Amino acid sequence: MSIASAPHRYRLVLTGPPGSGKSTQAERLAAYYGLAHLSTGQILREEVARHSTLGQQAQNFMSDGHLVPSALVNDIVAAALQRLRARGFVLDGYPRTVDQARALDGMLAEEGLSLDLAIHIELPEAVAYARLASRVVCLGCKTGYQRAELPAGTTRCPKCGGALVHRADDTPEVIHERFVVYNEMMTPVLDFYRVQSRLRTVDGDGSLDMVAERVLAALPQT
Repeated sequence: MSIASAPHRYRLVLTGPPGSGKSTQAERLAAYYGLAHLSTGQILREEVARHSTLGQQAQNFMSDGHLVPSALVNDIVAAALQRLRARGFVLDGYPRTVDQARALDGMLAEEGLSLDLAIHIELPEAVAYARLASRVVCLGCKTGYQRAELPAGTTRCPKCGGALVHRADDTPEVIHERFVVYNEMMTPVLDFYRVQSRLRTVDGDGSLDMVAERVLAALPQT
């Protein structure tokens, strides 16, 4: 069955700077509406694990420490979208360039579909640093947590039992550089969606529940 024959479900892009909690919000949004959460990092790992042709091509670049070329990322995302069939999706980590945004539009247009919305979680750098400075990450499933969200003395991931560690690169200097890179990369993409009236910006300062409510409120009513 083509994804074009599926009943309408949200087709979304969710983005935000370091510390904005975009992946957590993408997971929540996907669970709330029964959508697929498509993280580009996870998609790449799944293609490699499946030993697909695309996965083998991506593995060749990743093994050498190189970025996977944009054209190959586009192909891998297109393959993931085709496997969704009847499900809507939340894309997390893609698109990262205007060319990728145009490629995504093309993938959907081939099936008679279009992207519903791009949601940008906005967050001041100072707030991001305060969050990241108290963040721990699971070595197993890579889930991030705020220390304040966990019972005192917690050292293991509530999801998978993996060890929780503080990321060595969550320093002011590194966080600032990540903000600079994010803004340089994503500003043209956000402008691309803004001029098409497909961008909603939500305030990312607040609890996970507060931000989740803002994200839900930003969605078009269907």
